[in-house]
Amino acid sequence: MSGNHLSRSSRTDRRGTMRIIAKGLLTAGIVTAAPMSATARSKHPVPPCEAAPAPVYSPADAPPAFAIWQEADLRDWQPPQCLNWSGPTASAEAIAATFRFSGTDADLLAHIGNLALHPTIKYWSATRRNWRPLITSAEVVADVTGRPAASAFTASDFTVGKVNYYAETTSDSGRVIYRMQTLFRSPERIVLATDNATAIRSWGFTVFEPGALQSVIVLETRSAGLWTYYAIVRAGLGASRVASGQSASYVNRLVALFRFTAGIPTDAEPPAVR
Repeated sequence: MSGNHLSRSSRTDRRGTMRIIAKGLLTAGIVTAAPMSATARSKHPVPPCEAAPAPVYSPADAPPAFAIWQEADLRDWQPPQCLNWSGPTASAEAIAATFRFSGTDADLLAHIGNLALHPTIKYWSATRRNWRPLITSAEVVADVTGRPAASAFTASDFTVGKVNYYAETTSDSGRVIYRMQTLFRSPERIVLATDNATAIRSWGFTVFEPGALQSVIVLETRSAGLWTYYAIVRAGLGASRVASGQSASYVNRLVALFRFTAGIPTDAEPPAVR
């Protein structure tokens, strides 16, 4: 009886601690993200599928435009078919930019797939108020089991329909396996989709069940040496309430990955969101 009583008490304390942590994280996210929601010019996200995107691409050499949508904005939103998403969306963030790149689609994909360079990417932590490594390590893995396979993807790995796996380690969530698929590829257009193949845990509990954190990147050539970049991320089915309260973090991470792709110092001032 004593053991059962201690177990119940422990569970009660743990639930209370989790509620306190979640409340603190949500409050931090909401306070930071509230001013940013005004940047959304469209009721819903509009990826560059068959219509002009929302947010609209920023000009070359300008910071990315970004927009944020919360659950109330997305209740009647049906993700377009080009995203390959289904189910409800708790929150979504998107950035849109134009950048200079003189290489081919294969050169661009080889750069994106060079995971050995990813630990050099830094993002602005809106909660910690400093520049931090986006990840501490990354590698190509064979499958969801996480067996190491290579240090980087090659351009030939980005074949339409092929499912690639990679592992990322962060100081907050440990090692997570991600699944990446090339939805479309031509010399003028690239569409990459990513989701978490294993759960993402932080603060001792699950923030994202497998498949709940989804993102899509669309790259298109506009003219010689000029590309557009649209990235959208969402907290989908299986995301905790904490996950949908971290819009500032998601925007800054999206911008960090854009800067890496575009060859811009990832810790250049100012960050997208303070």
